Amino acid sequence: MSTLEKLLIKLRENTISRQELERLEKIFEEQEASIDAAFKEEIETIERRIAQKQKVRRLATFSWVKNPARTLSIAASLLLIGAFGFYFLRNESTIAEKWTGHVEMDSVFNAGRVPKKVRLPDGSVAFLGPSSYIRFPSKFTSKTREVRSKGVVYYEVAHDSLSPFVVSLQNSRITVLGTVFTVDNSDQTNEHIELLKGSVKVDYRNKANQELYRILKPGEKLSYSAQNAEMVQTLINPAVQIDWNSGVITFDKATIHEIAQTLGNWYDIQIRIPAEFSSQERIVHRIDTRQMSVDEIIEGINLIVKYKIEKEREGQFTVLQ
Repeated sequence: MSTLEKLLIKLRENTISRQELERLEKIFEEQEASIDAAFKEEIETIERRIAQKQKVRRLATFSWVKNPARTLSIAASLLLIGAFGFYFLRNESTIAEKWTGHVEMDSVFNAGRVPKKVRLPDGSVAFLGPSSYIRFPSKFTSKTREVRSKGVVYYEVAHDSLSPFVVSLQNSRITVLGTVFTVDNSDQTNEHIELLKGSVKVDYRNKANQELYRILKPGEKLSYSAQNAEMVQTLINPAVQIDWNSGVITFDKATIHEIAQTLGNWYDIQIRIPAEFSSQERIVHRIDTRQMSVDEIIEGINLIVKYKIEKEREGQFTVLQ
């Protein structure tokens, strides 16, 4: 019996020690750089063998999704293991949290291709883009309402002057009282924060490891580059307007690059634009993502532009001159 199988059995039986849990985490961390089919098959084979030995129905399921995260759900403590470490599935706490006595945590991962609405314990709302997740306490009990998220997440924060709402990212920390904003930290090196209503304070560290902060006003955007450890403050691009509640996206003189990025984030698709593509055409277009499929949206855009967006295979498109 392999070390991995022994650890998974102990995890399922909730008898794993702190050292063993750290060892299991290390095994998965070592796989993060290159998840291959062999490792995936090994996990699934072990899980089937465990289920057969214990003569229980298969409570644990392993599913792998494309960039930016892979997910693994294991019975007993129901840990979610991905490119971001160990997280919880809804209404389950990890063994580590039981040791420390902390409040139970909830996590929601959107494995679909349309945004997912999540209501937080304080009445705030978060819309998760495809392949995005949010982690939060099952009940806010501290002086701050702190959450963590990865990917593209739109927040509508309930006002509470006595308990600031905090979003912790890898390179920065956002503090608000009640506001509407969007966070995009889909990749590991850049973070983007767009403010629609209210105001937010964003704390970060520069190259000299100095603690700095920026204050955002409605209509402004902050972009952080981990490579340069710099925060750039600009205005939100007016060419793309997204109503997350209704699912309506409005393009106002948008370029193909802006359209490709927006639809790519919303539907978790890739629209490839060849380097030689030179069209500067801008379009005005409104789409209702709840009423139309991505194929129908692409077909509608093709009717009003001079170029063509051609489907290569599921989830992948190419722009032709």
